[in-house]
Order: sequence, then structure tokens, then C-alpha cells
Amino acid sequence: TALFGVLDGHGGAQVARFSSDHLPEELRKFPLDTGAASIHKQNEQMENALRGAFHKIDDLLRSGHFAAEVSSLTNQPRDRIAQSPRNGDATMVGCTACVCCVTSTQIVTANAGDS
Repeated sequence: TALFGVLDGHGGAQVARFSSDHLPEELRKFPLDTGAASIHKQNEQMENALRGAFHKIDDLLRSGHFAAEVSSLTNQPRDRIAQSPRNGDATMVGCTACVCCVTSTQIVTANAGDS
């Protein structure tokens, strides 16, 4: 199984980076029955796994337990004098995601957010 994606940070790159780091791990936690009799059942399982992983990332971010990690993902300003407004408060950023999961029998796409 392979996972590909484009994550677009809104207000900064922190949440996109966090999601990129954690989404594959969260997706692996959802069991997939690769021997499912019907392609419909396989599609349903993958859809539920992707949806569940997206929701889990949102839960992790909302919990506050990862605030230090998210803040650490802030880009350092190129100019030490001027702090970029796009790399400000890590609690005020988000991201959208378009992902594609490829298995031996499926290619499933999913998106979260407005892109």
C-alpha cells in the first residue's frame, strides 16, 4: 500500500507538516481486509479508513497534546529582523489535504478541507 498526498497549509505550514508526519501512521491503525469478497466492501473499508485517519489527525491537533510539536514545525524567518506573519501563531493555522491511497486492487482518492 502506498499513500501520496498534497497538503496545503493555511496561515503557515505547521499543520500540513504535522499531518504529513502523522497521517500514514493513523491510516495504518485502520484494519483493511484485503481478502474482502467484493470490491464494494474493499472501497468502503478504504473510505472509512481515510475518513477516520483525517478525523484522528483533527482530534490530535484539537487535543493540545501536540502543540509543542506543531509549533516546532514553524519555518524560521529568512530575515532575523522580520518575522513572517505566515509563520506566526501555530494555533491559528490549518491545512487542506488531497491524498491518494494505492493498494494491489484499489486506487482511492480523498480530500479534507476546501482545496
